[in-house]
Amino acid sequence: MNKSSITTGQDAFLDIVANLVGILIILIVIVGAHAGAAARAIVAVDKDLESNIHQAVLQSQRQELELKKLEIDNEQLETLIDHEKAYARQLTDVRHQRMVELETVRQLVHKQTNELDQKDKAAFVAKTKQLDLQRQLADAQATLAALESAKASTEPMTKTETIEHYPSPIARTVFTQEVHFRLANGKLLWVPLDELVDAMKQHWRLIAENKSFQKTKQTIGPVGNFRLQYDLDSRGQGAKRRVQFRKFDLIPVDQNAGEPVDLALQSDRSQWMSRLKKYSPETTTVSVWVYPDSYQEHSEIKNWLHSHGYQMASWPMEHGRLISGSPDGFKTSAQ
Repeated sequence: MNKSSITTGQDAFLDIVANLVGILIILIVIVGAHAGAAARAIVAVDKDLESNIHQAVLQSQRQELELKKLEIDNEQLETLIDHEKAYARQLTDVRHQRMVELETVRQLVHKQTNELDQKDKAAFVAKTKQLDLQRQLADAQATLAALESAKASTEPMTKTETIEHYPSPIARTVFTQEVHFRLANGKLLWVPLDELVDAMKQHWRLIAENKSFQKTKQTIGPVGNFRLQYDLDSRGQGAKRRVQFRKFDLIPVDQNAGEPVDLALQSDRSQWMSRLKKYSPETTTVSVWVYPDSYQEHSEIKNWLHSHGYQMASWPMEHGRLISGSPDGFKTSAQ
């Protein structure tokens, strides 16, 4: 091998080495550039991550504070609920105590009311007896005066006068016309008793034709301010079947209906006056169903009726009791 060939081979080798070195340098530059970009990216990611972690820490701290606040609020609410429950129990105890006191007062009022009713009844009976005795005394004095006058004139007495005394509110049995009134709350109210009883008799004849019932309660009316409710019983079968009337009650449509006694006795247009104008005093008995709250007005009515020539029958009634009748009842009596 000559010298020129060796030199040419060495040059070629150096060129290759130079090329390889150049390629390596280029690769190193490229890798460095990529490494720098990656490093910058990593740094940016680290900053974002750090910011997110900081936000998460702040959020956690805020949530922890809110949680503590909620726990405090819950404790306060539980304390308040306990106080409210204790107050509710206290109110329940007070309410129970007040109910017991109210019931005690109610029973006391009921007892006193019954005692007053009994006293009113006793006063009414005593007043009635007093009026009867006064009337008896007046009749006896008049008769005595008539006897003395007859004796002084020596005229023979051809007629003997009998003086009758009726000490109770119900004295002589009534066989004349009769008109009924209710006296309650200081008010007079016409009671259509005869009209309702007549309607009841016609009504129960129709009911009696129904052979299927054993007991029945029927209501008719109203007439005026009253309805009539009556009871029938049915016993037996076939020809032996009997329908029996048990009782009736008059039920007011309006408990407060009626006209004050002063107005009734003084006004020519009152219902009281309008009713009595239809009846003759000589043949009429005025029946008054009187309740304990109207005994004073009863005396006024009694004086008015006697001054106008009417007979009067009084029926004392208990508070809340209805005007009623039955086959076992008594006929109205007048005094």
